[in-house]
Formats: sequence, C-alpha cells, structure tokens
Amino acid sequence: MLTLPRLDNRRRVLGLLVALSIFGIIKWARTTSPEYAEKLEILPHLALDPGRSFFPPSQQPCPVDVVNGHDSHPHLCDDFPSNHDTHPRVHVVLKTGASERDKTELLLQTLLACAPAVTIVSDMQDEIEGHHVIDILAELPSSYAVDNPEWKSYEAQEEAGKHGEPIHKSPDGWLLDRFKFLPMVEKVYELDPHADWYFFTEADVYFVWDTLYRLIDQLDARERYYIGVATPGANHTFFGYGGGGFLLSGTMIHDLLHDRTESLSIKYEKMARDGCCGDATLAYVIRQETGVVIQNAYPTISGEALYGLGVSKENWCLPLLSLHRVSPDLMQQLWRWERCRPYDEVPTDPHVHDT
Repeated sequence: MLTLPRLDNRRRVLGLLVALSIFGIIKWARTTSPEYAEKLEILPHLALDPGRSFFPPSQQPCPVDVVNGHDSHPHLCDDFPSNHDTHPRVHVVLKTGASERDKTELLLQTLLACAPAVTIVSDMQDEIEGHHVIDILAELPSSYAVDNPEWKSYEAQEEAGKHGEPIHKSPDGWLLDRFKFLPMVEKVYELDPHADWYFFTEADVYFVWDTLYRLIDQLDARERYYIGVATPGANHTFFGYGGGGFLLSGTMIHDLLHDRTESLSIKYEKMARDGCCGDATLAYVIRQETGVVIQNAYPTISGEALYGLGVSKENWCLPLLSLHRVSPDLMQQLWRWERCRPYDEVPTDPHVHDT
C-alpha cells in the first residue's frame, strides 16, 4: 500500500498532497510521433509552490450534514479563490444530458457549490439546485433536424419530458452530444463575454479547483489558450478530449466569436453533422478561425478514471487537475476528502499499491 511520509510542516504537506497525485502511464504517447509532433504544442509543466494553496481544506470541523450526504455547506467555500479580487475569474461550463440529472445535481451540491459562475447545457431544459439548465440543442437552427435520423431521439426525448416520463441513458444520447460543443461555446460567450477563463467539463468529470488555479495563475488570459488532453484526430490533427475537460482563455474565445456575422453552428453545420465527435469539430473550428491548436496538458488534465491511473517516475510529481468516468459515490468521497481532511492527514487507499 502506498503511504506518504508524515511531515511536520503543514503547509508543505498541503502542497505535496496536491503535487504527489497519481497518474496513468501516458496513453497518448502516439502524439509525440514524427507525423504529429510538428503540429502539437506541449504546455510546460506547472511550477509548484509547496507552501501555497489556492483552495486549502476547510479549517473548521467537517459539518455532520456533509458526512451524511448533504454536501453543500457555506463555510466549505470560505477560502475559494473567487472570494479574492486578485485571482482570475473562471466561468465553468457543464455539459450534461437529461439522463444525467442525478449526476448534475450532485455536482452542484459538491464540486460546483463554490463556483461563482456556472452555465449548464443539456439536451433538455430543466431547473436543478437553483440553476437554469439550457437546452443547447434548441439553440441550433432548424436545418439540423432535416434529414437527420439522430434528431428523432431528441424529439422523442422532448415529448417524454413533457409527459413527465423518465429519461433513460441510451446510445442516441451520445450521438446527440456531439452537436452541443459549438453552440455551448457561443452561448457562454453571449452570457458572459468578460470572464478571464472558461473551463468546460462534463457530468462524470471530477476536477481539482486548487490545480486549476495553479495552472491559470501561471498563464496570461490576454493570450490565446486552448488547453486540454491532446488527442489524435483525422488528418494528423489534434483535439482536446472532452472527457478530460478543457480551458479557453478569455482572449481565445473573444477572438473566436467577437463581431461574428454568422454563427459557428451554421457555418460548420455540415462538419458537425458528418463528424464523429463534437470536441474534434470544435478543435477544427478553432484552428480554422484563429490558427490556434490544442496545447497539451496531459497528464495534469488526464481524462482517465482514478483506478486506471498508473505511476511512473515521469508523472509522480505532476499535479492532477481532472479525472474522468467518476461515479457519484466517488465524486462525493473526493469532494469530502478535499474539503474536510485535516491538514496533516496522510492519504491511504487500499486500491493503490506500491510499484
């Protein structure tokens, strides 16, 4: 079993707990092959300050209601970076689906409870935990429904929702998901054009606020950044894998959308319909419109499941920002541990072994 040494200096412990995150062996190694390398930008590794945390655990006792399952509690957000004017403003965009309502609700009770700005996009309008959920597919032009067999499932889902029938997860939901990427980027810019950073995430992604702020603290939002897990796509190009989450700087999204006379969803409709994946379509559009390619932040932005991660000397001391395929139960456990652990607690996990 992996056990970290106990240190007397609590500030150093806090930094090391963030830094000594466990990563998988790099599954995207093929992105360094000669045919791809000349087009791929590698984001430099973060420089860690072990004595500084942007969002340390709460110093107050963990409230009983958090332990028993109700995770939204005001004092857990007391030290959130947005409460300090010196930190950049981050707008979180959560992409979800009607069949993932329970996951969305849990995220709003835990990980997103402290977020100052959240936009939720889905394939059905809803109200969850006081947040309006935007049916982002309704933002698309009617031409998307023409000769589009996949749109039938969206229409059937809308009809079921009107009659209060349960919405179950289906393969059709994944096929519809690819249509959400372009309109969600356009929508968040319409709602909030002045954020410093926009972080796009999904209902089964857990991300670490402290690492997110460590990352953007070392970058200038006035520059054009498109950051994520660089994944090989068609024609020797890369896209930011949606399952890891991705970042757009304020200047990046401004240059992409400011003063447009034609919606990206209209201009690139054929590609959105013909392509397999919305994250790949978005990367293509960003490259065509601005010349910017994805800046690879793997393995900090991992896009992998927690228990699928491995350990190597190359990634042992790199900070972790995101995990994919996180179950609701694990989501709660991670949030509680992050916010409620004692400063000097050493993490132990029977699922993690020495290598």
